[in-house]
Amino acid sequence: TSVDQVNYRDFINRWRLQKKYPEKEISDPVKPIVWWIENTTPLEFRQIIKDGVESWNIAFEDAGFSNAIEVKIQPDTALWDAGDIRYNVLRWTSSPSPPWGGYGPSFVNPRTGEILGADIMLEWTYITNRIVADELFNEEKSEMHDSHLCNAGMLQSIENNFGLNYVKSMNLSEELEDELVKQSLSESGIPDDSMYFLDFIDRKAVDVILSMDKYIDLLIPRGSSELVNLVNQNAKMPSITGGVGVCHTYVDRDVDIEQAISIIDNAKTQNPSVCNALDTVIIHKEILNSLLEPLVKNLSDRNVEIKVDEDAYKIIGSNKSVSLAEKEDFGQEFLDLVVSIKTVENLDMAISHITKYGSKHSEAIITKNQDSAKYFIDKVDASAVFHNTSTRFNDGFELGLGAEVAVSTDKLHARGPMGINDLMTYKWVVLGEGQIRT
Repeated sequence: TSVDQVNYRDFINRWRLQKKYPEKEISDPVKPIVWWIENTTPLEFRQIIKDGVESWNIAFEDAGFSNAIEVKIQPDTALWDAGDIRYNVLRWTSSPSPPWGGYGPSFVNPRTGEILGADIMLEWTYITNRIVADELFNEEKSEMHDSHLCNAGMLQSIENNFGLNYVKSMNLSEELEDELVKQSLSESGIPDDSMYFLDFIDRKAVDVILSMDKYIDLLIPRGSSELVNLVNQNAKMPSITGGVGVCHTYVDRDVDIEQAISIIDNAKTQNPSVCNALDTVIIHKEILNSLLEPLVKNLSDRNVEIKVDEDAYKIIGSNKSVSLAEKEDFGQEFLDLVVSIKTVENLDMAISHITKYGSKHSEAIITKNQDSAKYFIDKVDASAVFHNTSTRFNDGFELGLGAEVAVSTDKLHARGPMGINDLMTYKWVVLGEGQIRT
């Protein structure tokens, strides 16, 4: 494009647009740049994304183009997936701690720099944070328009995290950690006695706490199932049951084998020591022969100990990773690289097994049959139920709630991941001018 020593334009990738009406100062293009919203994008965000991308058209007007960008939604019946290089796709994703909110690969003609295709990864956290920020700082929508207030909270969080990480890295005492938090609260204008550290380990002292309903509004026990049961049975104030997760994934007979193995792998091995990690795989008997061998190989390669029932044992046999399951291997929260496998003859048997052994935490079904998926979702009693995805998503951050204090398996007050809203209460305020009830 240039014989200059530094021909910058040769290093700028660009779209190729041609005017439909060259004689006009501003014209629609012969062929617009078409972006497709991935069909996994939540319905409530699709119009926001469409409006945002189409607003880029303003920038093309200076180049003489109107309606240069067109946005469409990938149909659920599309025969192409979002990774198809023939389509420019606005991909929907949720990554842990993403560095950017909109990014993605593109590929170009290496001789001309013409962009032939591109994707933009739309991060859940950035879009939702943008919506929250708009609600906070848009004067027409909110009375709260003090950016310093928002920044103060953010800075306090950053400084707290730094301080706590420093304390832990120095192996200092919990008492010092408690003092550090109280200092931070005090310097932020928050009463330092709004947080307490109880420096005793005697379980008998828990009985005293359980009787203090005059001072404590809600208890959320975090620890073993014995502690959770103790609180639920003896607390005089409301308590939240959570933290104990016996999680199942049922693989139906109508299934994509590769997809099933990928989901089970993630649910079991991505972080096996947490409450939403997979404990038991339930497999429809009709696909046992086709699924079991590749599944066991995958899990064995990931150093997972596999405990299988008699039907599965007859097929796979014993090896260094596989053993015959005992009765207590079902209904067990392993919190380790251990998984049990149960064979069932139909969907109802799978649901019955989950009802008997589950903890109402996280349950999943993998199937291509939408009727089976809906039946499972309707019938299974759990704080979160998943279709064709990992139980690891039962998490406050992943579901857009921010930091969580627990995953509640109760049915009332709070259920599922508990964010800040679930720790708040409310009261009714009635303002009158002399009205009386008749």
